[in-house]
Amino acid sequence: MSAIASARDLEVWIAQRIVEYGSVEAATVDTSKPLSAMFLSSAYSLKLCGDIEDEFGIDLDPAIVWENHTIKRLASALGPLLVASWSASPESGPRQGPPTTRGQRTTRFARRWRERIRRAMPAGSAQHLESVD
Repeated sequence: MSAIASARDLEVWIAQRIVEYGSVEAATVDTSKPLSAMFLSSAYSLKLCGDIEDEFGIDLDPAIVWENHTIKRLASALGPLLVASWSASPESGPRQGPPTTRGQRTTRFARRWRERIRRAMPAGSAQHLESVD
């Protein structure tokens, strides 16, 4: 991945993910259009959040996608988070090396969310989550 040098670069990266999900054609992506108007479902919004986390090495609250409902607003909201994260820990900057497969990203995303759910549940009630690994 090339380094993200500007909010515009981040907008392009997000738009590429949305096109990859198959919800719109590349020619119809509008960075100022609501994500819901581009048929980005809640499941794909969560996937986008996970892809951002995996690609840029940060943890996000998925609400960021709903609170910043256009690509332009989402990129603007992510920019300062990325800078702060990379400044605090330079080794956690953009992922280097070979890209991961979609299956690997999905598995990491599922494990991370399972752990968040486990922490939020009362003790002993998360036993069924163990069998999902």
